Amino acid sequence: MIKELTIGLTYVLIITIILYPVSSVLSDIMLTLMVPSTLTTVMYSIVRYFGFFIGLGTINWVYKGLNLQSQLQSSGY
Repeated sequence: MIKELTIGLTYVLIITIILYPVSSVLSDIMLTLMVPSTLTTVMYSIVRYFGFFIGLGTINWVYKGLNLQSQLQSSGY
């Protein structure tokens, strides 16, 4: 279980280090190209934090996997 948690956290760290700066640059480019409005602000924020959202999804996935694994071990499978 520790191995899976370590792999999951390493994956989240790599995603954050690689994807967040790329999505940040893309959102800055998008902000300069689009006309300012509420929709643009929402889209800008979503693109900017895309790496963060992927990281949260990965943490959720790892948690569900570890939870399922512990349930299977406790039930004897």
